[in-house]
Amino acid sequence: MFDLLKRQIAVGFLYSLTLDERKKIIDSGISENEFYRLYGRKVKESDVFSVINWLDKTDGAYIWSYNDPDYPINDTFGTVLPYNLFCLGKRSLSKNIAIIGSRHVNYNALKKSFCLGLETNCNSLRVISGIAEGCDQAALSGSIEAAKKGMGIAGISVLAHGFLIDYPSNSNGFKTSLLDNNGLLISQFPPYMPPLKYNFLYRNFLIGALCNSLINVQSGKKSGANITLNLTLDMGKDVYVADVGCADNEICLGSRGFYLEGCKQISNISDVYKNASYRCKEENIFIMSANSNNYFRFGNSLYSIEKIINNCNN
Repeated sequence: MFDLLKRQIAVGFLYSLTLDERKKIIDSGISENEFYRLYGRKVKESDVFSVINWLDKTDGAYIWSYNDPDYPINDTFGTVLPYNLFCLGKRSLSKNIAIIGSRHVNYNALKKSFCLGLETNCNSLRVISGIAEGCDQAALSGSIEAAKKGMGIAGISVLAHGFLIDYPSNSNGFKTSLLDNNGLLISQFPPYMPPLKYNFLYRNFLIGALCNSLINVQSGKKSGANITLNLTLDMGKDVYVADVGCADNEICLGSRGFYLEGCKQISNISDVYKNASYRCKEENIFIMSANSNNYFRFGNSLYSIEKIINNCNN
């Protein structure tokens, strides 16, 4: 029987059609035989059943779709968004700040990413990022630590692969920690989809679509973070850089290039609030204080930057 769920998943994978065209096909109640007669060459039946099997066997798994009222739609790129997002974890109505950067970054970038992630949570916002080592995991680690202290919920990680793929290698423990603190994992790909090169462009686009503002902490000249920033800028959203370094430092040529082109540099989350429509009163903004070059103080706890580096930049 070609029920609504199977029809939604199958038609959702027809990326050659707009979201509204896909919705009309789903709502039409098309039969399974008729669907595969018309579109069978464009959708693998195995992809449909792999999603259904994942939903059945994974606690907390669900689909966030174009039919849902809180689904993100952007006037510029709405038609190329995926119809379905496969999710594990907690959605929320909070504003999302994308905190991104390169995988291979220096000590200061990891420190800044963690600090920004924690500050974001403590100011009733939510971090969104990828899952790569480096800036992504450092920013999400900051949101996790804040969530453990009762300050908001852990951030959102957008994957460039299916849920049944362990990527980056040995990252399942990090993902579990994110979910244990009410974080959210999102993928538009079938469960067994590997992290193919072109998947990362779709992932970058989705981060831009789901965020309200974006911070590129540090990126090299060829970093995928640069693509994400440009996509987000094209959507009409505020974008910022944190580390601009010096002209001969290859590790930050990307973020420095955006700064030289007019992108605003920020030092903490209050700089984002000052330029955003959702800003709060400045005196209410939480800023993380540095205890020393090697530790951050948050409440009564000290956090080691060395530990962050070991966890996020292996």
